[in-house]
Amino acid sequence: GEMQLKARFVHIEVSMRVPPSIYFRPTSVDIEQLVRWGWGDWRHCSLSATVELMESFGYELLKLEFFDAIFAAADVAEDLRKLGKLPPGRGKTSPREIEAMWRDGFYCSPLAADKFDMISSEMLYDYRRFSDPAKTPRQRLDLLRAHLQSLPLP
Repeated sequence: GEMQLKARFVHIEVSMRVPPSIYFRPTSVDIEQLVRWGWGDWRHCSLSATVELMESFGYELLKLEFFDAIFAAADVAEDLRKLGKLPPGRGKTSPREIEAMWRDGFYCSPLAADKFDMISSEMLYDYRRFSDPAKTPRQRLDLLRAHLQSLPLP
């Protein structure tokens, strides 16, 4: 038969502006417009959308470091568990686990304060609104939707 190749690890940049519990997938991207306006982040899926897609291909989210999501093939993740390098198996990553990984790896990162300040001053918008745990997912989604509708995105 034909040999199948599958990456053991995959690195994917995710949108740093869209917190978990919101599944954001851009449908089209005009790179020139995004670069010109500084909206490069809107060309990436949210972490939740990326996890959902990667799990469908048999990958597990290992870590989020700022906006870099690191995935491992399920068999590799299991081998890492046997070596004590990962916590016990969990199957699909729960929304609560995704939220915790995002807060630990991005929102609570020491780099986040400077990045949020830079983004907010450049774009005149405080993207932390999407991440306020005091707001319901519906309220966060409404804020994100209103913001996206105000932008001339494709």
